[in-house]
Amino acid sequence: MSKRILSVSLLILVGVLLGQVVGMAGGTLRVAKTLDAVSLDPHDASAGPSQEVYVNIYETLTLITADGTIEPWLATSWERIDDLTTRFYLQENVKFHDGTDFNAAAVKFTIERAIDPDNPARVAGEIGAIAGVEIVDNYTVDVITSEPVSTVPLLAAHIITIGMVSPTAVEKYGDDYGRHPVGTGPFKFVEWISNERIVLERFPDYWREPANLDKIVYKIIPDLQSQQFALETGEVDLLLDPEPARVAAYKSSPKFTVYETPGLRVMFFGFDMAEGPTADRAVRYGIAHAIDANLLCQAILEGTAVPVNSFLAPGYFGYKDVDLQGRYAYDPDKSKEILGTLGWEDRNGDGLVENTAGQTLKMTVYAPEGRYPKDRETAITVQYMLTKAGFDAKVLIEPWATYIASLSKPNLANGSEKYDMYLIGFATSPDASQFLNTLYLSKMIPQAGYGGCNWTYCENAQLDKLLETAQASFDQEDRAKLYGEAQELLADELPSIPYAVLEEIVVTTTAVKGYQIHPLDFYKGYFYPITIEE
Repeated sequence: MSKRILSVSLLILVGVLLGQVVGMAGGTLRVAKTLDAVSLDPHDASAGPSQEVYVNIYETLTLITADGTIEPWLATSWERIDDLTTRFYLQENVKFHDGTDFNAAAVKFTIERAIDPDNPARVAGEIGAIAGVEIVDNYTVDVITSEPVSTVPLLAAHIITIGMVSPTAVEKYGDDYGRHPVGTGPFKFVEWISNERIVLERFPDYWREPANLDKIVYKIIPDLQSQQFALETGEVDLLLDPEPARVAAYKSSPKFTVYETPGLRVMFFGFDMAEGPTADRAVRYGIAHAIDANLLCQAILEGTAVPVNSFLAPGYFGYKDVDLQGRYAYDPDKSKEILGTLGWEDRNGDGLVENTAGQTLKMTVYAPEGRYPKDRETAITVQYMLTKAGFDAKVLIEPWATYIASLSKPNLANGSEKYDMYLIGFATSPDASQFLNTLYLSKMIPQAGYGGCNWTYCENAQLDKLLETAQASFDQEDRAKLYGEAQELLADELPSIPYAVLEEIVVTTTAVKGYQIHPLDFYKGYFYPITIEE
């Protein structure tokens, strides 16, 4: 049995995570959002447009500090009972926003709701092998896994899957719960007018010191130039998604404060490995050599991102530099050479390669618009790069809600996918297990009864063994070695081509005080410590 982890004081906890709360100051924080939330139920919505709101509504058993430390939150402490059981001791006298008690029954309800095989959370796969919860007493629970998992305390911080929900509210609102969220956090839900605004207000019975702000008003402003105007004219106080081209100007202005830190979000193009041209690894190699990561980071993202040399960002435990930018250096001629060995050549001089039957090598690049910095522009630029290398490439761009729903559907293996390659940004708790397992483990392929994010349909028995062995190991050196081997294997198999790690950047007026940037964008929109100077 591991030694029981002692709780830390709330004062230290808040100070380490997000800065000191300096007393009740009041005021309304007005936040510009590029995209509306999809849902305010973490069971249904795991991406930034939703989580940057509900991080103020919900809390988890543990939290992740800016330096990657796991700290108590709704749990005061925890201990490993055996290889399949982790016991959590819970905070007492905590209320949900509807006045009901947070307790062991609420933990069991939340977690088992997320892993319900008949209605799994959208990314239930991200909480690994958690199989259920047993109640020990009213403020003690055992989290049970189906196989040894060394990272259960880390999984317990996963607000985008198991932010603690009020069982009473879920049962009351049913399928409409996502429009009526109830958590234990410092702010409670008030109003949501789709594509216009979301309003939260201070929860006066919050179990810690109540928040400084009276209200948070999220204003949906899709156009980044309009966001800039709103900030400069005083209509909003904070930008969650500043336009990359404007960051330097914000830094030089005495009216604004720019918060930035190296992030954990890796931007990549995933390939459909199940069917179509990208099922051929050599074609994927050809695509990799056709994409100029440096150009994307400097010209499109304007220096707010850096090229990445592995499938993880350097801030993750288990990261290994596998020299992706060297292995797959930008070289359109190399790309054409690879295609030529497969029988694809420019036979009519139009710049596109054809097979012996005269068919071009068609490629659909699928992307969202407005979800990530310059996502549309990135997709269009990559389409041009692919065309330059001989591919007959087109771009399909859809709104985020439609896009993520399409990616998340079960694979019918019948040619129904919209893409040969898709643009996505991915960030999880800073451990290789959640990132690599979620995206590349075979059992994470979307299927009925399981919420996985293996949208490349990667199936590799050797990779599965490496990832599952690392997840079960309690030896950190052993885990790091296994994850390094997994990244080497991924670099060879190439289910995706990572091109950038984003900086996390938030811009506020100088009247906003106390905001603390975090490399994990779970917490990017967490406004509990903020005060506003009049």
